[in-house]
Amino acid sequence: MATISDISRKTGYSIMTVSRVINNSKNVSEKARKSIAKAVKDLNYTPNAAARRLVKQKSQTIGLIITYEQIFSSYYFLTIMKGIEEKLEKTDYNLIMYASNSPNVASESKLLNLINQKFIDGFLVIAPSKDEFFMKTLHTNKIPTVIIGASYPFFNCVDVDNNKATFLAIEYLIKKGHKSIGLIRGTKNRYDAIEREKAFTECLEKHGLEINRMWFIDGHFEYRQAHLNTLKLIDEGTLPTALFAANDLMAIGSIDALHSRSIKIPGDISIIGFDDIDLAKLIQPPLTTVKQPLYNMGEAAASRIVELVETGSKKTVSQTIRMDTEIVERESVRKL
Repeated sequence: MATISDISRKTGYSIMTVSRVINNSKNVSEKARKSIAKAVKDLNYTPNAAARRLVKQKSQTIGLIITYEQIFSSYYFLTIMKGIEEKLEKTDYNLIMYASNSPNVASESKLLNLINQKFIDGFLVIAPSKDEFFMKTLHTNKIPTVIIGASYPFFNCVDVDNNKATFLAIEYLIKKGHKSIGLIRGTKNRYDAIEREKAFTECLEKHGLEINRMWFIDGHFEYRQAHLNTLKLIDEGTLPTALFAANDLMAIGSIDALHSRSIKIPGDISIIGFDDIDLAKLIQPPLTTVKQPLYNMGEAAASRIVELVETGSKKTVSQTIRMDTEIVERESVRKL
């Protein structure tokens, strides 16, 4: 296997000059660069990853912080993770998962150790809650971090415009003739749930429609909670003509609850979801939903974290990348 010394002997340039060319450093003449590049090709030289890490003083590792509740809990997270993994595979960076627990001394100490020992160059975080304990740690220690699925203050983020996307969904229902619309809402301390609920009420107010909080179902972004609380709504009395679910998993849970009580969809009630996970097109009826480009969000976040690590996050202004959403029309909404 060829080494840097072999390239140095073949070209006549010093090991330092060869190293500069291999690591794409400046202050190397074009003549030297071309000669060394040709020798690299002729000798089939492959840079040693460990040596490259030493030169760059980086671990070449990105940490993905995810809570225990999120691990394999929904297609939402899995689709984003797939985008992250496949994008990082095209770089020199590896991905490891850091499973976060509720705030405690052990979890805080473990994260600080990863940071202080420089085992991880930067972090990706999927849909953290407002009070997630590790966010303060990342911010305080100025660690390159990208948030996915939330517009979190002081951080680089990849997200959709939840206000715009929710208006898109509710106005779609209104155009279909629906005037009594309920909400299946997500976890109350997550930014995406807060933004979607706020936009939901604002849209109804804008169109002069009733905001009936009897039609608000707590779903916590989970199938089970949406299923149980939809059953409670059915037992308590009158249903709206349509429901907006703040994610597809809750929409599916609600659909199954309605089916169990012989309530027809969309004949008796219409439902629109949010995300466009794979299951959305497989259930009966196939779910009309707001499509988030989850895979692309993962890719964009992976690109951004590599950029922050390579350029130095302290020199980079925090920004939020907004991805487009659209209505995917299927069969769960009918025109009145």
